[in-house]
Amino acid sequence: MLKKLGLTAICSVAVASAAHSGVLGDTINGSYEATFFNKKMDLGTSTIGSAGSDYSAPGVVLHVTDTNIKASFSDGLVYSSNGFVGVIFSNLTGNFPFAYRLASTTLDTVTNDRISTQGATLRINLAGLDVETTDSFMLAAAPLAAVPEPETYAMLVAGMGLVGAVLRRRRSLPAPSDRPGGHPLPA
Repeated sequence: MLKKLGLTAICSVAVASAAHSGVLGDTINGSYEATFFNKKMDLGTSTIGSAGSDYSAPGVVLHVTDTNIKASFSDGLVYSSNGFVGVIFSNLTGNFPFAYRLASTTLDTVTNDRISTQGATLRINLAGLDVETTDSFMLAAAPLAAVPEPETYAMLVAGMGLVGAVLRRRRSLPAPSDRPGGHPLPA
């Protein structure tokens, strides 16, 4: 009985912590901003399909798929290093289910501190980059740590209480040989 209960609890935790499939089917809006020049440009809104969607900003094309973003630079240029210059993605369907981290790059100056994910907003800072037409970088999804809801903790405490009560009751019962007639109690 206890082994079955423990196995059920472990399976429940495994199912509850299954990862989100990514942004497949989510509606994503892209925008380009250069705060120093007070410039904003809408890059469009797309629903991410299995083939992904492209967003074109000045000098760069960003290909967004379910769990990756690839930036390919189309022009050799230097992005201003004053303020924020970059791309902002807004998930109009909900929050991004993970943070993005650098997977590969041809640029030494592209690091993870240029990428930030907060709720439904993903920012990629291109400020100060000196790029050639052959440069690119790839961002890959890194799952966010799940924060359990208070109800989850309540169920965990209640379950542990039930297991403790069963163990306590079993210890307080006399051994089968000490019972009248020497028969075990029915299950």
